[in-house]
Amino acid sequence: MKAADQGLPAAQYNVARMFMDGQGTPQDLAQAKSWFLRASDKGSVEAQYSLGFLAYAGLGEPKNLVEARKWFERAAKGWDRNAQFHLGRIMYKDGEASKDDLIEAYKWFDLAASSGHEDAHFFRSAVAAQLSAAERDHAHELAQEWFDANHKTPHKHYDMTPHAH
Repeated sequence: MKAADQGLPAAQYNVARMFMDGQGTPQDLAQAKSWFLRASDKGSVEAQYSLGFLAYAGLGEPKNLVEARKWFERAAKGWDRNAQFHLGRIMYKDGEASKDDLIEAYKWFDLAASSGHEDAHFFRSAVAAQLSAAERDHAHELAQEWFDANHKTPHKHYDMTPHAH
């Protein structure tokens, strides 16, 4: 807590997780969100993803996909594969998406899969089955454009094998 109070984002994130999970303290989702916000302000991609997940799942507040998308997009820029996967889920809307949404969903699943998100491979295939070959190519081009535009952004590598993503 001392390190979190001093503004260290990793400590702020860990305190938030403790409040979220009720580890060593009673569960308090409002406190968790408050600490995630502080860590996010310091650039914590993990905190940004967590804020997206709280909004996506409706934990502590009503489910809010607009808010979830905002946080997932911030975390996705930091190459959080879980955020990329959830962006695909929001766009996919569990199979009720328009063609434009499916192309966007494919893009996000493709990016998450390229970082090794296992479920993203399955969802990308499910979306691909609903798209024409030209639409799949377009979606893959969008993913490549996003990758190229954002690759210089500091990000984490899940697999340390060179060029694994």
